[in-house]
Amino acid sequence: MDWQWSEEIIRLREYAPVIKEILAEGRWRPDFAGWQADRRGWRLDWPSDLETGANLPYLSDWTDGIINELIEQNQQVRKCWDELAGQYPLLQSGANLPPVISDEEEWLEAIGWKRDLTPFRTCLQIIEPSENTPWQLNILLQDQQDPSRLVVWGPAQLEEGTDFQAGEKMPPEWIPHLGRIHQDTKKWIKLIPWLADQKGRSTGIPDRLRTALTEDETWEFLNSNSSCKTEGTF
Repeated sequence: MDWQWSEEIIRLREYAPVIKEILAEGRWRPDFAGWQADRRGWRLDWPSDLETGANLPYLSDWTDGIINELIEQNQQVRKCWDELAGQYPLLQSGANLPPVISDEEEWLEAIGWKRDLTPFRTCLQIIEPSENTPWQLNILLQDQQDPSRLVVWGPAQLEEGTDFQAGEKMPPEWIPHLGRIHQDTKKWIKLIPWLADQKGRSTGIPDRLRTALTEDETWEFLNSNSSCKTEGTF
């Protein structure tokens, strides 16, 4: 019998040992698009010199099936997966992703797959008014290792990068991570658009928060937007 491999099978024979190596080395991760579609999909870390099977549309389904079977059959992998899924419920939430998560990198951090190296958490603080002053809205930076350590970052000074209203002096090791403040501010404005400083938008600084709130706005923030507190950091 004259046996000839088709071009498609030849390509699969090329991919198979590479897939085996990738799986053995743990170079795979959850696929954000798959979870958005309520499907437990995976993405392989392909070598740069090898195509990723763009012309083989079922290749991703094949690798998804391999990894899901690996989780089910390998006790060690199954144990790691159960621990991770128990600690990060987003791995089981399917398409019900929080609106605060806008891209794959944020999602990988939220599910614990990628470590968040930011040394602080970005939080919002509301200060009760004194005589003839409105409710004040501040941005607080909370030390990830020591939650009692807080640095006040004034929203009005957000674009300057070095000016602070009060609180402890910015630790030097936090300086390289200041972009996280802008990233989180964008999330808050996406969740609650009226928190944006309209003056900032008119001056070309669209991601600046308001520094003062009326009593009605404060009540709405604390009550109507309470669901957002579970999605972001307030």
